[in-house]
Amino acid sequence: MLTTATGAGWIVDGTVGGGGHTEALLQNTEDSVRVLGIDRDPSAIQAATERLQSFGERVQLKEGRFGDLDQIADEIGATPILGILLDLGVSSAQLDRPERGFSFRQEGPLDMDMEGRGQERALEVLRGLSIHEFTEALRSYGDVPRPGTVARVVIEKIRDNQIYTTTDLAELVEAEFGWLRKGNRHPATRVFQALRMVVNDEVGELERALQGITATLSPGGIAVVISYHSVEDRIVKHCFRELGRSDGFKILTRKPIIPSQEETRENPRARSAKLRAIQRVQD
Repeated sequence: MLTTATGAGWIVDGTVGGGGHTEALLQNTEDSVRVLGIDRDPSAIQAATERLQSFGERVQLKEGRFGDLDQIADEIGATPILGILLDLGVSSAQLDRPERGFSFRQEGPLDMDMEGRGQERALEVLRGLSIHEFTEALRSYGDVPRPGTVARVVIEKIRDNQIYTTTDLAELVEAEFGWLRKGNRHPATRVFQALRMVVNDEVGELERALQGITATLSPGGIAVVISYHSVEDRIVKHCFRELGRSDGFKILTRKPIIPSQEETRENPRARSAKLRAIQRVQD
């Protein structure tokens, strides 16, 4: 959708990661279209810089949070904004590095900090949460059944200094709550998801970014959001629905676009992806 952008202007890739989406946008748009790539992970900015160096001044990368995309775009004078892309959640590069602490499949520190500061941030967050607060996080961000039971056991083990690493937490969940398993999905999947979202304030960042879309998108511009679970998708759907009720925006995806069977075979991590898009039609 964003590759239909024409004329001089900018596309904002708010979750640049390793630069794959940005590269595709640059390859499939006119030379007058530039891309502002934002990521809160400095290692992602480094990887994208190396990948995209051949595009020269057509791409500008900034370390920051996509919740601040309107401010970042304003700071560098990125106008008009022809398109905005947000590919939410954790990246494959983050999942595949045990030292980042995102994956329950490999032992690493309980970190999960998207900024990569190496401070065991998730463990610190768990130590500061009450059982009630963690219960609400598991319910709201992970759709975890019987969240109070799970929260009580995890927080008690944390307080007893029995959990330090990703595998400590994953093994506890598997041993105590095997009923959380869904098909081939590990029982700890949704617990790790909820904890990661708390650590990185992912819902707050998304809500701020959606406000930024209304503040920065130019007439004719398109915003695309790819989410991976019901919490994020519900927020995007409701925001786009409200915007679509005004005269200024048109919803381009009445139902979310989901990956084909072929796509999920090639990339199993995309199986839960849902893409929604909206267009600004006037000021």
